[in-house]
Amino acid sequence: MGRKGWGGGGIDELYGDESISLIEMDIEGAEMSALISAVEVIKKNRPVLAICAYHQKDDLIEIPAFINQNFEDYVFAVRKYPSEYFYYLAGIQQINELVLYAIPKERFIENKRKTK
Repeated sequence: MGRKGWGGGGIDELYGDESISLIEMDIEGAEMSALISAVEVIKKNRPVLAICAYHQKDDLIEIPAFINQNFEDYVFAVRKYPSEYFYYLAGIQQINELVLYAIPKERFIENKRKTK
């Protein structure tokens, strides 16, 4: 979404006429507010959502609950990532970036590999 939204206005207001296929959020605790401001865009476009879910203590519970309440048929996945390049340079292994992926079922590709 670039810098278009910088300085105010919700996602619905700013991007309501756009075709959106991915919404990615790492906005230091404002993810829930941004999601609330994007309900119509998400309903209209059914984008993949990649949302950081670790800034607020209840993010990992409240964000998927909000998605389930407001949008039908999303599949969830969670992935942990190393935090900052700085930690890598300092030789510190910290895994504290937690991203919640919400994928519309019609866009979800199921892994059909057989395991032995």
